[in-house]
Amino acid sequence: RDIYSDSYIEGKKSAKQKIDSLDFKSHNIISRYIPSKILDISHQMDIYNDVVSIYHWYDGEVFGVEIYNEKVASMQKQLFEIVWKMAEKR
Repeated sequence: RDIYSDSYIEGKKSAKQKIDSLDFKSHNIISRYIPSKILDISHQMDIYNDVVSIYHWYDGEVFGVEIYNEKVASMQKQLFEIVWKMAEKR
């Protein structure tokens, strides 16, 4: 599952990519949108097992970090679920 905000859409526009690429159905990913006024998602985060990966590559800014910690992953999963419920299907 994936949550995106206006920052993602603007990034796609500035990269001159089609907004149609937001349709992840062909990749078996379910996406939801949340307005940036509620949560501005400015970087990517993947949560799996006991790992949280945070990364960003845009306009020359590149960073990535992985955190291997059960408690950190558990809390991030809980936060994701809260936002997922608030986000809308598009």
